[in-house]
Amino acid sequence: MTTDPAPRVSVLMAVFNGAPFLRPAIDSILAQTFRTLEFIIVDDGSVDDTPAILASYEDPRLIIIRNDQNRGLAASLNRGLDVARGEFVARMDADDVAMTERLKRQVIFLDSHPDVGIVGSASRLIDAAGREHRRDDMPLSDLAIRWRLLTGNPFQHPTVMVRRAILDRHRLRYDETCEAAQDYDLWTRLLDHTRGANLPEPLVARRVHGAAVSRVRATVQSEAHVRIALRAISSVWPDHPFTAETFADLARLLTTTRPLPGPADRRRCELLVAYADLLARFAERHRADEGTGGLRRQQAVMLAFLALTPPWCRGVVTLAGRLTALEPRLAGALMAWALGAAGRRLVGRKA
Repeated sequence: MTTDPAPRVSVLMAVFNGAPFLRPAIDSILAQTFRTLEFIIVDDGSVDDTPAILASYEDPRLIIIRNDQNRGLAASLNRGLDVARGEFVARMDADDVAMTERLKRQVIFLDSHPDVGIVGSASRLIDAAGREHRRDDMPLSDLAIRWRLLTGNPFQHPTVMVRRAILDRHRLRYDETCEAAQDYDLWTRLLDHTRGANLPEPLVARRVHGAAVSRVRATVQSEAHVRIALRAISSVWPDHPFTAETFADLARLLTTTRPLPGPADRRRCELLVAYADLLARFAERHRADEGTGGLRRQQAVMLAFLALTPPWCRGVVTLAGRLTALEPRLAGALMAWALGAAGRRLVGRKA
């Protein structure tokens, strides 16, 4: 008796009422230049045309699993993981489109980097009609990924490929109690056991539309991200000062140059000091890693820009001390700014 050899890649998709964009997503995987794959699709109790679309395919690489009721994304993905046979597991969403070289490029990367257990990529964002809006880049190196992990998700879920042996060896699965950000939660646990990377080229077109989970459940997503980020920060700084509220303010501060609403902006320097302290602890933990100095300098310059953007906040002197400790070469620039600011105030008073 003979059995089919295990495919190198198991592509895993869960779909619930995804008929409008499902066929292009499936076709983009079946058209991959890398052919030795199985494509596991878990229909999570769909009541639209999804079952009919799935039934219309006859490709032997397709494995269709149907939940008798809607169980949610995490449970559906876990069900697929339990039957996957591939050396690598690649995620795919039911409304996205994979570039034809996606799997090939990621397999080549993992084959040549045996220390890396998860690789994602950049992506292109498209709308419901397939029109491209912008490119979404991600941190590339393991160090940059671990730094991003402390404040947000360092991978785009439908772009990742993971070594299945690591998931099985450490009994890693999606947490079915998480209402959102199940992937971010999994990466925080996975990266305890392996290294990560992202490829710079966009290998997936991610569709942004009105029915997308991240738009419908934005508040739940945001709360889950904050909770997971605080847990990740605790692994580097156990007695950190962040609360859910102050971390949310910090996240807004790091992604916009506009003043924070209300009294939050008066805490700007306080938040940036805490962020600088987190950076110092992270840099110390990874002091032997290649790229730590560059990351520290880049972040210190970014913090200086945020601190010196008007309106200037109370505590800027304390923050300047933190920044020069992180990057001594900033001392001259900060001194020049202080003298310039003092001169402008003096001129203003005389006027």
